[in-house]
Amino acid sequence: MKMHGVFLVAVFFYLTYTQLVKGQLQPREGCKTRCGNLSVEYPFGISSGCYPGDDSFSITCKEDRPYVLGEIEVTNFTHSEQLQVLLNRSFYCPEEQGKKNISYISDYELVNLSISTNNKLTLVGCNALATLVAVSGDKPYAALCLSVCYPSKPAANRKCDGEGCCTENIPASLSLDSYVVGTQTILLPWADQTSVDHFDRCVYAFLVEDGKFDFSSPEDVKNLPNRTRFPVELDWSIGNKTCEEVGNSNICGGNNSTCIDSTRGKGYICKCKDGYDGNPYLSNQHGCQDFNECATGRHNCKDPKTCSDRVGGFECKCQFGFRLDPTTMNCKRKDFRWAMILIGNTIGLLFILLGVTCMQQKTKHLKNKLRQKFFEQNGGGLLVQRLSGAGASNVDFKIFTEEGMKEATNGYEESRILGQGGQGTVYKGILPDNSIVAIKKARLGGDRTQVEQFIYEMLVLLQINHRNVVNVSRQWRCHYKGQACMVGCYYPGDDNFNITCKEDRPRIGYIEVQSFYPNGQIQVLLNPTINCEGKQNISSNDFTLGNYSISTNNKLTLVGCNALAILVTSGNKLYATVCISACESPTAADAKCDGEGCCTTDISDEFNNYLVEVGSTRLQLSNQTSSVHHFDPCVYSFLVEEGKFNFSCPEDLKNLRNGKRFPVVLDWSIGNKTCEEVGNKSICGGNSTCFTSNNRTGYICTCNDGYDGNPYLSNEHRCQDINECTSGKHNCPYRATCSNKVGGFDCKCKSGNAIGLLFILLGLTCMQQKTRHLKYKLRQKFFEQNGGGLLVQRLGAGASNVDFKTFTEEGMKKATNSYEESRILGQGGQGTVYKGILPDNSVVAIKKARLGGDRSQVEQFIYEVLVLLKINHRNVVKLLGCCLETEVPLLVYEFVSNGTLYDHLHGSMFDSSLTWEHRQNIYRGRNEGVDMKQN
Repeated sequence: MKMHGVFLVAVFFYLTYTQLVKGQLQPREGCKTRCGNLSVEYPFGISSGCYPGDDSFSITCKEDRPYVLGEIEVTNFTHSEQLQVLLNRSFYCPEEQGKKNISYISDYELVNLSISTNNKLTLVGCNALATLVAVSGDKPYAALCLSVCYPSKPAANRKCDGEGCCTENIPASLSLDSYVVGTQTILLPWADQTSVDHFDRCVYAFLVEDGKFDFSSPEDVKNLPNRTRFPVELDWSIGNKTCEEVGNSNICGGNNSTCIDSTRGKGYICKCKDGYDGNPYLSNQHGCQDFNECATGRHNCKDPKTCSDRVGGFECKCQFGFRLDPTTMNCKRKDFRWAMILIGNTIGLLFILLGVTCMQQKTKHLKNKLRQKFFEQNGGGLLVQRLSGAGASNVDFKIFTEEGMKEATNGYEESRILGQGGQGTVYKGILPDNSIVAIKKARLGGDRTQVEQFIYEMLVLLQINHRNVVNVSRQWRCHYKGQACMVGCYYPGDDNFNITCKEDRPRIGYIEVQSFYPNGQIQVLLNPTINCEGKQNISSNDFTLGNYSISTNNKLTLVGCNALAILVTSGNKLYATVCISACESPTAADAKCDGEGCCTTDISDEFNNYLVEVGSTRLQLSNQTSSVHHFDPCVYSFLVEEGKFNFSCPEDLKNLRNGKRFPVVLDWSIGNKTCEEVGNKSICGGNSTCFTSNNRTGYICTCNDGYDGNPYLSNEHRCQDINECTSGKHNCPYRATCSNKVGGFDCKCKSGNAIGLLFILLGLTCMQQKTRHLKYKLRQKFFEQNGGGLLVQRLGAGASNVDFKTFTEEGMKKATNSYEESRILGQGGQGTVYKGILPDNSVVAIKKARLGGDRSQVEQFIYEVLVLLKINHRNVVKLLGCCLETEVPLLVYEFVSNGTLYDHLHGSMFDSSLTWEHRQNIYRGRNEGVDMKQN
């Protein structure tokens, strides 16, 4: 018994050792890796110990064909989270000549596999519905697509867009690990099903990998009975933990692979690092190995000769004198000439722009001066003076600009001349508000009396208001009725614009109108569809819209559990869309309309359709569908304007019938011609513009910018100029800066603040310049006062020393830290000596001398400076330079770091250890220095 136990332990240890390499699970030796012509890649395996313990990775090989989960045939294995398989389709064939219905529903339990988002739910057939009911974790999911056909054979080479064929995407946010695909036919009130059945009796629904099914009616419909399986991609991952949670116990093989969290939302996958290729789950020779990108062509170097392989990657190396262009990955010669040319051109352009700007400003200034001159010459000042007097003003009088008059007469065009005479020429003018005026260009000489006579006559005309005298006023307009084609009270020839008023409520036929919008839309109220039967039949409402169409501002909405809503339209274009809602119990009170108890879908296309049908039905999504009736007795489907319905659960699920009608936006347009085709015969009124409808035929009218009103009228209700400043329809930062004008507004800043700021800046600049000039004059004064001119003169006469330097006042202040008291080395009758540090960090002694204003003292001082410059003796401190810009001259000496002679003789700073002999030598050396200085 003991031996048997030891043997089991040994076998267990052996298996563990062969499966674990560096803490990572690996397949055992001798695993079969092929089934027929297909290579089975780990983590998938054919026998025990060849896959990582999850039966989802167990492959059964039958008749040289690999199967996963026992019955699903595999067509390809990849390392990138996908498995390619073949799955059965569903179909439904209705009763024919006494035969029973034939149907098949495709359903699969995928365990740890799930449907990839690279697949599509597809339906082929007419007037039918395909449903995909799946489970994502513990949450149900349903998707569907709808195909409808006219009572005629579908045209050849049609796209799979809802007529004869439809598709629906698989959402990326869900991991669908079990599903059922079913299909059923639906009866539409306006469709003759018997006329469709003769060419399309059966309906087929299936999942298929994107791009692997090409619908071409009617051939595909005819061939589908013989094609029972379609290629589908399944997603897989390792376990249900993330890379962070699994740590270093993941099954990724070797150091050249890395762990990545699965996009399914659970588990992880392994991937080879960049520059490596192979199976990322293996640690042997079949694992991730470095490959030569240059030899295999897996690089992006423009010239293959520049590719240089390295471990885990490659480099594009250029020869000396070349650089790599990262955008083209091509080697280019290093050339900086373009940069110099660019800089030169930029500088030249800036100078040109500066010159042009200056010329423009100068020209503008000259024009303003010239206009002011003409204004005064033509009596402008006199006119303003007279108008401001009592009783001579006219509120409608306006002074126009030169540019305005040129634009109104098209540059005084000859064709605009209305008449000529001795007093001048009269032109026809059109003002910016499209009013027509007569503009007289008078002839005046330079005589002052003529000018005064002209102004007097103008003032007289302003006071005359008689029907036989032309009024000098800017308010005169010629009102032109642009709606000569309008007959009656609505647009002729289209009864859709004929509004019936019943019980003080406007209606289009039987549809009540809530609001009218001149921008091509109206808001109406439509009833919902209510299905309280609990059966799987469609209840529907249909609406005849005439020349109106459903706007994309609406949404198809469904309230109910385990149900679908359907919108089908017919007219110039067939359109169908659906949404589905699934739930097993009442959702939370704050639930959104996102597919659980309520769903919405966009109206993705705008169309001119005369018949619209909205319907709903229950779906058998689970065995508990009947149990929802106690909290969800009815299903409601309706169209509603976006933002006008907020789902409230469970109140809406219990009874939505209190909300009888919902607001819906309908689009309309004028006629069926574009603005270009209709030309000037459009019914757009004044101050409005014609716009061709984007998604409908015909056109609409809109008011021009700065105008508001009805763009289809030319009377007092037409598009009128609005005051953006008083109505708040402006974007100026402050109300006070807004200035209204015809057809718009301007944001005008007050010039006073800007001019004042400019004057302040100008004043500060002038003060700085003045202060700088005064300082310069003062330094010049001190320089002459301290003998600077005399020193320069003497130095120029052969007494110069090349090592002599003239220092500035700022340099001396900085060197002595503004003559800080701690920098004083000594004081005496001749001045004060400071320790100074020059910019090159050399230490000097700076003597601040005392001089009176006497000229002889200054000359004596300069003489001593010149003498010191000539002395070069080891017992005399060397003079380095001076500063004469200050009120008191400064002398700069070399710095003696060992103290003064007094300190050494008397021991004030050092221990005096000088012998009598040393002292005598110092005395003699001192006398030699004095003698040299005096001679």
